[in-house]
Amino acid sequence: MAIYIVSQAKRTGSYEKVASATNKERMAALKDGIWGLLTPVIILGGIYTGLFTPTEAAAVLVLYAFLVGVLRKRIKPGNLSEVVADGTTSAGMIMIIIVGAMVMGTVFTQLQLPNILSEVVSGAGLSPWWVIIAIMILMIGLGMILEVASILLITIPILYPLIISLGFNGVWFCILVVVNMEMALITPPVGLNLFVISGIERRATMAEIIRGAIPFVLIMAIFLILLCFFPQLATWLPATMGY
Repeated sequence: MAIYIVSQAKRTGSYEKVASATNKERMAALKDGIWGLLTPVIILGGIYTGLFTPTEAAAVLVLYAFLVGVLRKRIKPGNLSEVVADGTTSAGMIMIIIVGAMVMGTVFTQLQLPNILSEVVSGAGLSPWWVIIAIMILMIGLGMILEVASILLITIPILYPLIISLGFNGVWFCILVVVNMEMALITPPVGLNLFVISGIERRATMAEIIRGAIPFVLIMAIFLILLCFFPQLATWLPATMGY
């Protein structure tokens, strides 16, 4: 994907070679970006040393971001209420989706839907790989009409047990889903990133943005195929962390 971006930038003339930065400019940039650069160090360092779990890392990063905002005077007593209100609004929207998905998941569990689905697939004699292909097509279709969090919370409780029962690696399947959801973010009509780009580049029409997104969708589709043929692309890094 990076190769495609660079080649397109050079072809269209939007790539400009800038002068090399001086040591003073490099140090200034490092000083300005050091807080952001520490983020992956905190996440991976905390997980590898056992200080917190990947889930707890999210809470740690929220606290870290808040402290950085205070130290850099981006968060002040005057705008603290606005920051809290914005965060609460975003969290509230997500929590509503999560609660709805939890209720639906409980209903599905009580109905033993995952077990029934596994029995149906086994009884039909379908190849496990055809099931994977069908799930990926389903995810792509849902990505065109639903928001990513909704798709994950609704489908994963049903599909994950099915995938495990078919003998596939759970981590590998989750990586497939993540790549699929990245495609969903740039597929119309509900692709969130399409609207983000539209807000940034107001001169471009939505049709132009969609046409520009098509190559990236194709690249990610190729990556999905590579993940199917070479699962190690998805599993080697989690394996180093014991997953």
